Amino acid sequence: MDFSYYALKTAGLFFFLGITPKEQDPATSPSNHSPHFYIDEQTLPIGVESLTNLTLNYLNTP
Repeated sequence: MDFSYYALKTAGLFFFLGITPKEQDPATSPSNHSPHFYIDEQTLPIGVESLTNLTLNYLNTP
């Protein structure tokens, strides 16, 4: 099922992290459902920190 259908039933969040390697053109790089997809793993800590901060902010909101 597509993520957008879940977001119709409950609050949802989707954001792009920018994981395409610097030497690849994002417009022509393989999508995440391709067997040729490659992620620049140096971006993973940024993603973890972003989601952690979003979660902590949500839990601390009255």
